[in-house]
Amino acid sequence: MPGGYAAIPEYDWVPFTPNAAVAAHAAMKVTGTTTLNGEVVYQTRQYQAGAPPKTVLINGPQDVASGSYGMASTAMGHPMAALCSESSGIVGPSHNSWTLTTAHPGFFVLGAGAVSGTAMVLRVCSGTKVKGLAVGAVAGTSPFNIDNVSTMTGLEVVENSSSTVSIVNTFTDTLDDNGVVTATYNETDTQWETDDVACPA
Repeated sequence: MPGGYAAIPEYDWVPFTPNAAVAAHAAMKVTGTTTLNGEVVYQTRQYQAGAPPKTVLINGPQDVASGSYGMASTAMGHPMAALCSESSGIVGPSHNSWTLTTAHPGFFVLGAGAVSGTAMVLRVCSGTKVKGLAVGAVAGTSPFNIDNVSTMTGLEVVENSSSTVSIVNTFTDTLDDNGVVTATYNETDTQWETDDVACPA
């Protein structure tokens, strides 16, 4: 392995090629794959929020130029140094950022990293769940949207508080405008489904 990579077992590293220059330890979103000399290489870009599923990689200890090749990790099997705004708690990637930040889920922070601006993180493996407010009254099993969305588990799925998420309603109860809704992403059917609903106080 190249210098600086030996602290993590070789099987945890995967090759990638970014669509823009990426700094060491940056968080990246996987957008697809290509091949190089018969080996699968992951194509990456800066993280963008959106409907799951998605995969996040953490760049290794070297900067990688656009279109070049580097090595990254999922930070699932072993802690990984990542660009991070916090030295404890839960953090995750946010829209159009290379840095893991608070108020976004996805990773446990185990402590500060050896490099300034980094922390040692470990991926939280869980389904994606969100919470938000119903946009308009909902009757029966009609699909509906929620806004004021916050991601509870998984990875960030909205760009900002004005973004909406479309929900497939699995409940038959009537829901008032601005009713509180929690929903989980069904990976098999690739859709958001209601977990719980409550009318406003």
